[in-house]
Amino acid sequence: MRKDKKQFVLFLKTLKTGEKIYYYVTRDENNRRLQYSTGESDQQKALQVCLDRMAQGKLIPNSRLSFSNYAKDFYDYDKSPYIQGKVKRGFNYKRASAIARDSFIKKEAIPFFNDKLISQISPGDIERFIMTLKEKGLTNTTLNFKINALKLVFNYAYKMGDIKFNPVNQIMLFKKDTREKGFFNKDETDKLFGNSALEKIWDNNLIIYTMTLLAFHTGCRLGELQALQVQDLNLHESCIEIKHSWNDRFGLCSTKTGKNRIIPVSKELMGRLLNLSWGKDVGDFVFSDTDGKTPIARHKIYAQFKKALCNVGITEEERQKRNLSFHSWRHTFASNLANDNVPELYIRRLTGHSSTQILDVYSHVQVEKLRAAINI
Repeated sequence: MRKDKKQFVLFLKTLKTGEKIYYYVTRDENNRRLQYSTGESDQQKALQVCLDRMAQGKLIPNSRLSFSNYAKDFYDYDKSPYIQGKVKRGFNYKRASAIARDSFIKKEAIPFFNDKLISQISPGDIERFIMTLKEKGLTNTTLNFKINALKLVFNYAYKMGDIKFNPVNQIMLFKKDTREKGFFNKDETDKLFGNSALEKIWDNNLIIYTMTLLAFHTGCRLGELQALQVQDLNLHESCIEIKHSWNDRFGLCSTKTGKNRIIPVSKELMGRLLNLSWGKDVGDFVFSDTDGKTPIARHKIYAQFKKALCNVGITEEERQKRNLSFHSWRHTFASNLANDNVPELYIRRLTGHSSTQILDVYSHVQVEKLRAAINI
């Protein structure tokens, strides 16, 4: 056992399941002996849980909190102990992600559970809530996003000792949507980017045409293309550096993985990018239809994208049936590389895969090897 300022004592407890978890003993103002779980099987992590609770004044958890009071600021980026704890430990937690989860908690979860004590919410209560979400006709992907957001609240409450029983342990997610990802075939890409396509297919919209062409040749996400700045173009190496993603509410943000990446492009495509950048400052956006200070809006991109598809014979009905979206350029790019037997490591490097282990391996891959992989 281990003491820390005599405020608590850690001990290892074997549960009925055989799992070993560290608990701690402390005393209340009446000197009554109380024990709580840290939720950790590692002693150092368990000790840190106790120290965190002590710093927050929660060594003796407040189990009388309502769900509403407990969860209302759980995903508030600047107030949430959970989020700030992740950030301080070096994890990349985006404000946009916090806002999406915060909106769900405040608009749907809190009105359902309201003032019920968080310690008294049962698995049945949570299952009934999930079924009300299901009745709204949400996709399984959206449902799972919301379930996971809710589970984090209870997992954290259990870890911090605010509840002694975790009601979400047995809550199941929905089966993943099996809808196939959309891809463009060679005939379609030839029509979309062939001779006279800019005029006949894209209505001479040079900005969106070039942006889409770059998506086809690099697999970049739409937000990454919107965030591309003049200073991200490397004329000497004929490559672009993806350093940010654009969010309509927060502006420039980190990429999805929080990592930068370099992608080679052809000299012809680099020339097109430089033409769009002519006369702009280094901090201006390449794909801007105003003064370069803000990127072109998504609704304009989507509208022109759908119109271009119609111009090559892909109707709106077919587009939806095939699940084609701007993001399909990313799938098409990766698929083309895979079909050309490009090593998976190179594909992940070019597309910015989220696996940090893979990215560590990629750090030794040179730009010229990536250039050879995509044949430019």
